[in-house]
Amino acid sequence: GHLAALTEAIRAAGVSVQTGPVLTLSTVTGTAETAALLAERVPGAAAEAMEGYGIAAAAYQHGVPVLEIRAISNIVGPRDRDAWRIGDALKALEAASSILTEVLQ
Repeated sequence: GHLAALTEAIRAAGVSVQTGPVLTLSTVTGTAETAALLAERVPGAAAEAMEGYGIAAAAYQHGVPVLEIRAISNIVGPRDRDAWRIGDALKALEAASSILTEVLQ
């Protein structure tokens, strides 16, 4: 399907890619303990976010498929802003986005 084709195309472009559930939370996870509990509760979770749920819920209600692409700048757990890689994440998102129209047509 679309996920497999997009994943392979992103990988072929030399961008690191991982697929899995994105956890919808009302706040960011700020402790290693909470991160471990979430990882245990949802094995294979790829990320946590707040923004995608509304889009996914609306798409589901209207029978429209949805795929969320996230560029990760920091890991889940204790907040260390000095370790954030926002520039790298934005470059990866730009590279992945440039492939979308080729794959999803």
